[in-house]
Amino acid sequence: NFFANSKAMIAEAKHTALDSTGTHNFRRLELDMISALKERQNAVHAALCDSINTPNAMAELLALVSRTNVYIKDAGKNLNVEVVNKVAQYVSKTLRTFGLDGIVSDPIGFSGAEGGAAGVSVEDVAMPYLQVLSTFRDTIRSYAREGRSAQEMLALSDKLRDEDLERLGVSLDDREDGKALIKFIPAEELAAQRQAKIQQAAEKAAKKEEAARAKEAARLAKLEKGKVSHLEMFRQGASASEYGSFEDGTGIPLTDKDGQELPKSRKKKLTKEWEVQKKLHEDYLAEKAKGTIA
Repeated sequence: NFFANSKAMIAEAKHTALDSTGTHNFRRLELDMISALKERQNAVHAALCDSINTPNAMAELLALVSRTNVYIKDAGKNLNVEVVNKVAQYVSKTLRTFGLDGIVSDPIGFSGAEGGAAGVSVEDVAMPYLQVLSTFRDTIRSYAREGRSAQEMLALSDKLRDEDLERLGVSLDDREDGKALIKFIPAEELAAQRQAKIQQAAEKAAKKEEAARAKEAARLAKLEKGKVSHLEMFRQGASASEYGSFEDGTGIPLTDKDGQELPKSRKKKLTKEWEVQKKLHEDYLAEKAKGTIA
């Protein structure tokens, strides 16, 4: 959600050494975003002055969040985190004004949980994360010594993201620049999201398999039609009693059962049917030669 993404980007900027680009990174996108923030702040203020019109105020906050998400997407790697920080803090502060129980020590987001880690040692907090890191390091070293493939290394990396860190409530969102965005999200929520993805993948695979079966059934049905030779198609079955004579070399009917010459329109229609059956029969013989059908 918006708060989780904002906190993750702010934390990343705080703990990552960034190379200076020599510019202030405050361009038209940032100017427009700050302008939108001020506009929404005024709109929220006006709504609250109007007999505390909370629904309108909330609508303005939602519009501000949507506008900020657009800015984040458009700015990409040139994102100015401070702009996002300003919006996130304003929205959080306003929501607390409406009575949502926020963590006072955290200026962004809101939660019913009480803050504080009194009596908890740094070792106790860090140990689960360090154990995951240590196990990952040990396995990577082992893979390297064994000459494992890059694909196996990547699979191990996926396991770290999808299983090990998920259990600790850590989400790594892959980004286009190759650097993951780190989020702290309840483990139960991450597990539910992962299960939903697995379910979607299973449904997609099932649909793909069903489509493949249907395609194969259609192919076999088409080949089944091709069993009958185009040279004999009008001499067999119900057609056998309809015609009196046939063209040499093709088997296309020339006369009806009474010996009357067939009209040109009828001959044209039968010729088209013959051409279709010829193609079907050739395909059938080709597949039979390959051994793909009995």
